[in-house]
Amino acid sequence: MRRFHYYDVTSGLIADFVAFVADEETAKANAPPGHEMIEGEFNHLSQRIDLTGGKPQPVEYQSPLAAAAEAENKRMAIQAEIARLQLQQHDFVRQFIIGRGGADELREIDDAIEALRASLTGPSAATAAHAEQAGQSVQPATDGGPVR
Repeated sequence: MRRFHYYDVTSGLIADFVAFVADEETAKANAPPGHEMIEGEFNHLSQRIDLTGGKPQPVEYQSPLAAAAEAENKRMAIQAEIARLQLQQHDFVRQFIIGRGGADELREIDDAIEALRASLTGPSAATAAHAEQAGQSVQPATDGGPVR
C-alpha cells in the first residue's frame, strides 16, 4: 500500500486526510476538487506544500491561528508575571507606611512591571486573528488589551 496526501492547489495547505491505496490512479480518483496528491508522510498541522517551484515540495508551516495562540500564551504569561510582582509589593508598602524603608524595593518592582506592560502593546495576536476571520477590526487599547 502506498500513502498519499492531498493538498489545495491554490494555497498548498495539506488536507487532514490520507489515502492508503495500491496505485496512483486510485489516489487520483479519490482526490477532492481543487486538490492534488503527493506521495509520502506529511503533517497537515506543521507543513504545507510549496507551489512556487516546478515540483511541489513540503515546507515547514505554522497556521496563523497557531501563531496567534502562541502569542496569546505569551501575553498571558506576561500578565501572570505582572500579577506575581504586584503581590510582592504588600510587605514593602507596609514597611514604607510605617517608615521602615521599602521605597527602593517598590521602585524595582514598579520598574519591572512597567517593562512587562510595555511588551503588551497593541491587541493580542489571537484577538486580531479571530477578529480578522470575522471581518472585524481591532485597535490597541491604552492598557494593552483589545478594543473592538
